[in-house]
Amino acid sequence: MQHVSHLIAVTALAGILSACGSSDKKEDTSTSSSSVSSGVNSTSSTVSSSSSSATAGGFEASISDFVTYADWDVVDYSTGRSNPGGLGDAHQAGNDHFTRKTFMNELAKNSTGEFTEGSIIVKETFTYTMGDDGWEKTYAEAGGLLAMVKRGGGFNSDHNGWEWFMLSSDLSSVIAQGDNLMEGACNACHSKAASQTGGMDYSFPKPTEFVAEPSIFADYQNWDLIEFDTAPDNLSGSAHIDDADLRRVYQKQVLANPSEAGEMGYPVGTVLVKDITKDDEIKQVVAMVKRGGNFDAANGNWEYFMLDPSDPTVIAKMEGNEVRGAVAMCIGCHSKAKDDAGTDFVFKHSNAPFNTNTEGEYVATKSMLSNYTSWQVSDYTIGITSDFLGGKHGSTNAENARLVFENTLAAAQSGTDDYAQGSTIVKEVFTTKDGEKEFAGTFAMVKRGGNYNPDGAGWEWFNMNSDNMVVARGQLAGCIGCHAKATDANGVDYTFTKPSEFVGTLDDIKDYKSWTKVDEVTGDNLANGGAHSTSGTRKTYKKQASASPYTEAGEYPIGTIIVKEITNTAGSITNLYAMIKRGGSFNVNGGGWEWFTPSTDLSSAGSLGAGSFCAGCHGKAGDTTQTDASFLGADYVFYKKDDPVPMPVTM
Repeated sequence: MQHVSHLIAVTALAGILSACGSSDKKEDTSTSSSSVSSGVNSTSSTVSSSSSSATAGGFEASISDFVTYADWDVVDYSTGRSNPGGLGDAHQAGNDHFTRKTFMNELAKNSTGEFTEGSIIVKETFTYTMGDDGWEKTYAEAGGLLAMVKRGGGFNSDHNGWEWFMLSSDLSSVIAQGDNLMEGACNACHSKAASQTGGMDYSFPKPTEFVAEPSIFADYQNWDLIEFDTAPDNLSGSAHIDDADLRRVYQKQVLANPSEAGEMGYPVGTVLVKDITKDDEIKQVVAMVKRGGNFDAANGNWEYFMLDPSDPTVIAKMEGNEVRGAVAMCIGCHSKAKDDAGTDFVFKHSNAPFNTNTEGEYVATKSMLSNYTSWQVSDYTIGITSDFLGGKHGSTNAENARLVFENTLAAAQSGTDDYAQGSTIVKEVFTTKDGEKEFAGTFAMVKRGGNYNPDGAGWEWFNMNSDNMVVARGQLAGCIGCHAKATDANGVDYTFTKPSEFVGTLDDIKDYKSWTKVDEVTGDNLANGGAHSTSGTRKTYKKQASASPYTEAGEYPIGTIIVKEITNTAGSITNLYAMIKRGGSFNVNGGGWEWFTPSTDLSSAGSLGAGSFCAGCHGKAGDTTQTDASFLGADYVFYKKDDPVPMPVTM
């Protein structure tokens, strides 16, 4: 059974390494699950992938030869596609959350021309995951710990005597080894090393050098926002514009850790961009890239850029020259980023996971919010369903729905308890068109805790635009002022009671004839079962035309109102019926709907409340045991042929 699990891991790694040399593949967004373990033993369990042409001899490595690799010299530290011509997508190069760290033993470090027999090079590929004690270094699920060993002795003679290894993350075993590991992918990829300046004997140049193309900055506002300063201080020498209204800093590889590789600082390939706004216009865009190699070793090997604010893919010019390189004025300022001010020429930023003053705080990254649609839905409303909205969250548009998701920590909150640190709540605001969400914006609140925002119970607020880019984050006054009202019967710990409850009145239906008419039928059908008169005409009106049950909530939003009008053959109204999605704790066994029988002149409205008879009939909407099309629908509402929200499925 042990060999089977190893072969599965080998197969998974083959898919990763086969990307070598290809830089046009989609970004690898696979997550890591193998945390770094400190447990080490010298038990060797190997799966050989050597070809039949391999011969014995030379230096034969076992697990005991790798267990102390962390004490060897670190010769490379990089992130992203730091070697586009060699890496392609191998070793998680297509995923900006991953970093690669390379070690050499003494024989390898001191080799020249070709590596000496017995040389060992080990590569870690890892990211960080948030655990109970903060960020935890986590190896890639497949290929997180690899090695190449100069075996010699006639072994793998077509490829200079190299043997390739896949190691378990806890260094308890060799998972796979041989001259043809990954069906030759290691040989094929590393054979390209000789064509690169500084490459040697199947080993790519170390340290890596990353020469950035300006196109890398094109989507910088979609990276992680690590600083959002609405009251920035004027900097020495008038750097980055005096009296600016806003300074924002974005980091492409937000989990690039400047403390992981000692004096190397940030990994090669790390990219940061700062833009400065004044008078509602971006006046300046600058960037710094960890170029590495031997570009400017005395100053951290950073390259600085000044970009065109109207197009960040264009390098700005001063006196006719592009402003990029080891720019003296940039170095002069950033050299002060040390000790309490920063690390490796980068100043500390309040929303960065590393190089920050936020110990003990839960600092959310963009990726932590990216899978929120898989979280628990805690609220779904439309229109003005709360007196506290006050025009916020798109409530001035009666068609805007608000869908709220909570992560596991937030969903676990109960009673009057405060939310646990790390609790995250995301609210989408959207209308529905052709069955798809059209976003007006997305908002989030994260229980950051620690010493953050003590006057706001430790909450941090996020505003995202219609493209889900984070455009603002922090102690946003508008958010705090409104959510501070979530007390007593209204909510707890800056969050309003969920699910919402909308108590409709006669005034909410008096203008029903101006709503969207979604159906007009006569006669009967199987689902109707003779209800609501079969001799007259039944007209159905929907107040919020885009109200949709076909979202993650699986039901209509609270506040949805539907009215059915019955007219006789003479055209006179004989009956009116209404159903309002009340929500809250009302009629939880009937979808939260409340039924009414308004008078035909709309002077009064008799309430049927939970309406067991109504719920019994409407409960057949969407009944999957039925085959007749009249049963199509969802959430106690039969589908209407003129409803602008289309059915996603048919019988």
